[in-house]
Parts: sequence; C-alpha cells; structure tokens
Amino acid sequence: GMGIAIAPLVGVAAYNYVFPDSPQVVWLATSVLCLGLYIHAVLTLRRPLMNYVFMFTLLSLFESSMAIMNLPIYYFGWMMAAVALGLQVLSMKGSGILGFAESSRTSSQLFLPLAVLVSVVVVAEQGAGQLGVSLLLASMFYALEAIRSQAAERLANVTISQISAIVSAASLTYAATHNHLTVGYVLLALGSLQVVLLTSQAISPLVYNAASVAMISTLVGLSLLYELPTTFLL
Repeated sequence: GMGIAIAPLVGVAAYNYVFPDSPQVVWLATSVLCLGLYIHAVLTLRRPLMNYVFMFTLLSLFESSMAIMNLPIYYFGWMMAAVALGLQVLSMKGSGILGFAESSRTSSQLFLPLAVLVSVVVVAEQGAGQLGVSLLLASMFYALEAIRSQAAERLANVTISQISAIVSAASLTYAATHNHLTVGYVLLALGSLQVVLLTSQAISPLVYNAASVAMISTLVGLSLLYELPTTFLL
C-alpha cells in the first residue's frame, strides 16, 4: 500500500533532483513502475477502485511512450482512443477480477471523448487528417458500444458511430485533396449508398435514424457541390 502511494512521488523527485532534462524518460519509467505495482494490487486486493487506478496508469504508460518519441500532440489523442478501444474489448470479454469489466467500460467511455477533443482542439494547426483518424476510432468504439447496449442507448451509439464515420471520411478526404468539391462527392456517394441499403430494411427507430443521418450527409454533399463551402470549413 505504501509503495503504491509514494511511487508517483518518486517519479517527481527523480525529475526534480536527478533527471531535470529528461522529463519524458522519467514519465515513462515512473509509469512502468506504477503499472507493476498496480497490477499486483489489482490481483491481490481485488478492489474496483484499484481497477481504475490501473487503467489510468496504463494510459499514462502509453502516453509517456509517445512523449519520449517527441511525436505531435494528436498522437496522444490517437493513443488515448486506442486504449479506449482496448478497454472496450476487455470489458466485453469480461474478467474474473471484481468489477474489472465495468471499470474497463467506464474508463473507455471517458478516454474516447477526450481523444476526439484533443483532435478537435488542434485541427487548425495539425489539419483535418488527424481528426479523421480520431473520428474513425470513435466510430469503431461506438459500434462496439452498440453491440452490447440495448434500446435507446443502442440507438444513440449507432447514430454516433454513423456520424463519426461519415465526418471521418469527409475529414480524410479533405486532408488528402484540400478540395471541398471532392468532399461533396464523397458525402453524396456515402449518403446515397446508405439510403439505398436502408430502403431494404424493415422500418424501425434504428433504421429511421440511420436514414435521416444518411439524408443529411447527402444534402451536405450537394451543398458543397453547389459551391457552398461554408458548411465544411477546416
């Protein structure tokens, strides 16, 4: 217990007094040390609170790996999204550790929105491509959420996943071409394809929502093709 409490303080002391010029290395080393301690605590104490501490330390480990390689800031968002996806998969598989599945799911639901937020904040400096990747990961995440949820929650997850995928395609297209007309063609094609596929499905709230999103995507694409780029400024 005492080791878990003082481990982060050891990292702070190492940075201040031993390695003041290598904060990334200290962050990584501290994350590795804490992760080992927390894994032991999770397996030994079997307390739900330790599950959350373990997951945040796991995130810290991956983020410190990004820092030590001096990668752009949006890589931190991508790594956070990847950790969220990994935790989502772990929560779906379940675990013998008390509360681990629910802790994994709750943590992933926090990490993913934060990852997208990072990409949105830096889009003016880093471009639309990195946002497209983050939204693609978000689409995958909420698709997994939809599989395990029911009723209204499932409807919301499917809608978020669909919107994320469409905006991701638009962002990646714009990053590759820097041409709003090309983005318009992509949105028009995606929207039309979805509408065609959905017409063969039985009417339900899920199909209705998906068709509505597809129609909006089609209309946005048409607006871009009519030289109205104000609907997609990045």
